Amino acid sequence: MLTSLSSRVFISAIFCIMIPPLVLAAHGDGSKKEDKTAIILASFGTTVPSGVESIVNIQKKIQEAYPGVPVKITFTSNIIRSVWKERQAEAKKWLAEGIPEEILYVKNIIYTFGELLEEGYRNIIVQPTHIFFMEQSHDLARYVDAMRSIRTMKDKWKPFAKIALGRPALGTVGPRYDYTKDMGKALETLADDVELARKEKAALVYMGHGNEHWPSGIYAEAQKMMQERYPDVKTYIGVVEGYPGIDEVVEALAEAKSKSKTRKVVLKPFMIVAGDHALNDMAGDDEESWKSVLSAKKFQVIPVLKGLGSNDAFAQIFVRHIRDAAKEAGIVVPFRGPMVETEVDVQIGMFEDAMAKKVDGILLAPWLGIEGFAWGVLAGAVGGNFLLQWAGARRSGMRFQPAWQWTHPDVKEYLRLTAPLMLGLTMTFSTEFFFRFFGSYLPAGSIAVLNFSLRVMLILVGVFGQAVGTASFPYMARLAAEDNLGDLNRLLNRTLRYLALVIPVAALLMVLSPEVVRILFQRGRFDPAAARVTADVLVWFLAGAVAFAAYTVVVRGYFAIRNTLFPALFGTIAVLVSIPLYPLGIRLMGVEGVALAVSISGTLQAAALFVLWSRRSGNAGQGEIFRFYLKIGAVGGGMAPVLALIREAATEWVDASSVAGSLVVSAAVGGAFIGLMLAAGYGLKIREIQEAAEYVWDKIRARV
Repeated sequence: MLTSLSSRVFISAIFCIMIPPLVLAAHGDGSKKEDKTAIILASFGTTVPSGVESIVNIQKKIQEAYPGVPVKITFTSNIIRSVWKERQAEAKKWLAEGIPEEILYVKNIIYTFGELLEEGYRNIIVQPTHIFFMEQSHDLARYVDAMRSIRTMKDKWKPFAKIALGRPALGTVGPRYDYTKDMGKALETLADDVELARKEKAALVYMGHGNEHWPSGIYAEAQKMMQERYPDVKTYIGVVEGYPGIDEVVEALAEAKSKSKTRKVVLKPFMIVAGDHALNDMAGDDEESWKSVLSAKKFQVIPVLKGLGSNDAFAQIFVRHIRDAAKEAGIVVPFRGPMVETEVDVQIGMFEDAMAKKVDGILLAPWLGIEGFAWGVLAGAVGGNFLLQWAGARRSGMRFQPAWQWTHPDVKEYLRLTAPLMLGLTMTFSTEFFFRFFGSYLPAGSIAVLNFSLRVMLILVGVFGQAVGTASFPYMARLAAEDNLGDLNRLLNRTLRYLALVIPVAALLMVLSPEVVRILFQRGRFDPAAARVTADVLVWFLAGAVAFAAYTVVVRGYFAIRNTLFPALFGTIAVLVSIPLYPLGIRLMGVEGVALAVSISGTLQAAALFVLWSRRSGNAGQGEIFRFYLKIGAVGGGMAPVLALIREAATEWVDASSVAGSLVVSAAVGGAFIGLMLAAGYGLKIREIQEAAEYVWDKIRARV
């Protein structure tokens, strides 16, 4: 028979299980009629029919992300619009060739504003498809300023309520947004180009447009960033108008040719569309075209006539910039795409959720006793995982109503995907079950020691693994939905490289394990003796921290492709294989052996799932990931003895037996750790450490 407490907890669990089938049906975007929103996609334009594909692709991605919001295309070039106007005389011909009617009858920005005004749209988001804020963006911004400047005697007669202007692909100048971050995100989408050049053993040359009125240094900066990001592929960016031009590109290629025997060039437009410039100035047969100039210099040229807008990942840049512009202008638009969250945002959310559960438990405990914490966990789970999401959806313009629909296709899919997870052994459940089972054969208090030390290790996993995994999952899901396994593998590999930083952090916590345990737990009946044992056990749990963190990311890769069976199945197999490690660990090391067995078991699970993923998905970067982890492992292993010496020296000057003393020692060792990490990052050119340092520094500088 269930006790009163267990029955209540059981009822709570059943309630949580029943929440997912509560299907929330959306009913409109929640906007008032006078506040209807539209998006204007402003492009310079193209007269080349094949180039239209890039613009239409961007429009498609925006429409998918913002359902119910019209996306109107406008061309800012008078010459290009006049060409399409002439072509309207043969409308049937062009429409039959697949030219969208919106392109054939394309309008200017002022006409488009007027059209939307007549249709009752009061909120307008103008999103340029330009590369950077230069000549075209400047002129577009002036048009937007002119529309914003219209004032009427009464606000209700004002043509538009709110007008937002998004930033170009590589960002814009000014303090609001760091263009180098926008540029970095944009260049990440060019990985396929780099891979093609790598496959062909060729240099990668982009031809940008440039301009006559603004400096073109942004292209040189982008080139430098590409060379740093992909050092094994020689990448150069030149422009048709401005600096650097084809002469500078040829000079750089000649130097590379003399050093590395590079004789092949992948030539691609660094433009949204592969239009007239790409067809003629870049890949034309004229002797002044870039292809002809490079061929005359004895290079084998491989032209790729695809604009950046045809790259789905690049097109998503404009989706994000629209979202930023709308938020800044206070325009609410329904959004159906990957939520753009930073690792810090995720960590804050996780912290707030955890604190809510604890606060709820503390508030309820005086009335319900220990049951109060159980109900507090339930309240925190419902509030953090359900109510907050509901409120966020409403702020995004969606309206929901509950509807119990157990036969709904989404509910069936939910059950299909979750059944393997509910039936299989997960890493967390198996870990806790086995250390409690085998810990029961150890002296009294061993299970408590294992539990305390495991919690400390899981804090590290939560800060890194859970946060990064949560932030990356929407992008994984989007790439999986697009059947883009190449980009999905690159995202997974890059995420795992960042998670390798858990290794040196774990080394730091190993050295400081006595101080960490003392600060967190040593009070009341948790005496110094218990703290020493817990600290010793913590060291062996930390040995598996990176595996637990990596597991949270790898398993999300499977979830993104809607495969929950393999993680459950092979995770269970790995757990079963590792069972003999527990009695062996107890025999050799006692309670510490259980912690080591947990770490080995976790490592086996994470490694097995990653290897299986790589084989099934064709992930060519698997070997590189393992080599990188060995490299970072060597860095962490080299740091540990140095940090241990610094800790020993600090404890000679400070009484570390108190919490205050432990904080001082931790601060001293932590400061040394930061210095060693920076030295390793910049001395060994570990990009992940450099970027993490720059990210933190930017946040500090912004606060100051």
